[in-house]
Amino acid sequence: PIIFYQIWQFVVPALYQHERKLIFPFVILSTSLFLIGVWFCYVFVMPMGLEFFYTQYQSIGVSTTIKISEYLGLLIKALLGFGLVFELPVLCFFLGKLGIITDKMLWQYCRHAIAAIFLIAALLTPPDVLTQVMMAGPLIVLYFLSILIVRWVQPKADATSAEEE
Repeated sequence: PIIFYQIWQFVVPALYQHERKLIFPFVILSTSLFLIGVWFCYVFVMPMGLEFFYTQYQSIGVSTTIKISEYLGLLIKALLGFGLVFELPVLCFFLGKLGIITDKMLWQYCRHAIAAIFLIAALLTPPDVLTQVMMAGPLIVLYFLSILIVRWVQPKADATSAEEE
């Protein structure tokens, strides 16, 4: 959010008043989605992931000691990852509005997207299945929400040609 704020402060003087009014809702939406992703990770994913590690080590009789630097590194990586991936609907809105993607395209590559979501979740979360699924679940929901958003915003020429077919 701080970097986005700095970019916004750089760009806003060059915009006309009516352009600012068009962009402002997206600034609020993208910031809100990022913060929701960070909140979801901090409140649900990290405690469950750490509890999973703790119980796994306890079950084999190993005491757990966590270095603060490793914990903070993992926490920052997870928080940023969740925050960024929760931006998917905003990204799809713009790509759909530009005509780069369509709802049919998103449906066609649905299986590939779900596999990619699980791969991204594996890379951005601690190495256990529970936190991976906790990241992939909301992402899959956001993917299907993005399909609806793209259907709503895609250029009308594409929508009318699709109806004619």
